[in-house]
Amino acid sequence: MIRRGAALALAFALAASVVPVRAADGTAELDRLASRDQKVVFHFQETPITRILDALAGAGSFKVTFDGPVEDSRVSLDSKDATIKEALLQLAEEGHLRYSVPGSDELVVRGTAGKPPK
Repeated sequence: MIRRGAALALAFALAASVVPVRAADGTAELDRLASRDQKVVFHFQETPITRILDALAGAGSFKVTFDGPVEDSRVSLDSKDATIKEALLQLAEEGHLRYSVPGSDELVVRGTAGKPPK
């Protein structure tokens, strides 16, 4: 009985250590990204998600890695005065993505079910 309780406690602790965030869930995870407040200007018309992530990573000097498959849907995003954080939140909403930020210069991207490919 004690082993089972300890295993459950460990499982909860591990689950709490990485908190992926979708746009609807809040923005706390992206606050760990060092370049979150950097302003960017962008216009993406029917552009693959991975290309948009690469462009934002280049502008913000952070590394993007993928945890599992991400549907590379084409999305349209446009802004003349957005922060990197705002752009990532918009992309998460459009592309049904989840993020975690294990370090101030690394973004881990996960796809979620729920959006058919375009």
